[in-house]
Amino acid sequence: MDSYRNVHGSAISIGKISGTCKDWNADFIFSTTQSMSKKENMELFSPDHFDYIVCDEAHHSISPHYKRIIDYFHPKFLLGMTATPERMDSGDIFEIFDHN
Repeated sequence: MDSYRNVHGSAISIGKISGTCKDWNADFIFSTTQSMSKKENMELFSPDHFDYIVCDEAHHSISPHYKRIIDYFHPKFLLGMTATPERMDSGDIFEIFDHN
């Protein structure tokens, strides 16, 4: 969040959605997968609400929490970030993120 603030300055709003924070209205929203994957939280946003979604720890993206988020939202760009994209269970992380 600090890095985004350093790049974009104070003209943007930054929010967090987690167990204790519920900043629904912000230019940039950072969320835990556990909080965002809850149906009642996701449905506060339309499927095309976000232009850009970055999934950290994307090697977990075939887990139920990530899958619910990825299946619900339809951003203009979806980025998966991980240091370990090759999985032992043959799950294709590259395909999920259109090789981004």
